Amino acid sequence: MMKKSIIWVSAVLLMMAFGCRNHNRMAEYQRKIDSIKKAETTKAMLPVPDNREPLTVFFDSLSMIALPLHYTPEFVEYLPQMTPVPKLFNSSMGCEGDQKLKAAILPPTPHFNMVLLAERMDSITPPTLYLCVFDHDNVMQDRLTIYERADGDLNGEIGSMKLEYSVTSRYEVTLMRFFRSDNKPDADFEWKESRKFHINREGHFEEEPADL
Repeated sequence: MMKKSIIWVSAVLLMMAFGCRNHNRMAEYQRKIDSIKKAETTKAMLPVPDNREPLTVFFDSLSMIALPLHYTPEFVEYLPQMTPVPKLFNSSMGCEGDQKLKAAILPPTPHFNMVLLAERMDSITPPTLYLCVFDHDNVMQDRLTIYERADGDLNGEIGSMKLEYSVTSRYEVTLMRFFRSDNKPDADFEWKESRKFHINREGHFEEEPADL
């Protein structure tokens, strides 16, 4: 009887020891799982490195202005949807000076990215607007002045010149030049000429022949 009791107690102790080892193993296994989950959660919370070029990041932050695009005094005065350009990008925009620039993106063509650029020398002078063509590496291929105000000389007569624009959804650009003589400061601007442009395969603005 004593021998059976000893055998029974030994079996119970053996089972308890085995169960304890299994429990320890399960606890260790669970700790490893929790550690892996914690590492994955921490990794997911870390910011993803942005390997894009700074100019690309800036362009991606801009508002898009829909086409067609036509001159209005309100747009030129207030430049809605246009964002100030950091001066470190001035050279990428074709401006080597310290000008104040604003930009917005336009719908891209199949081969080029399009940007509307405003250059303002001061708070009084009206801005100059440019239609800019960039390749997919955001290198400028060409730009066309589509709006400006300037003093000028027309056939020996001094006055003010104004360039206005119309841009279709296919980037067919019409520029209209107007003139007002200083001798008639209260008169309206008079239309003088219109010129038409399109973007060629190289990403350059090409003037179309004048209508006969």
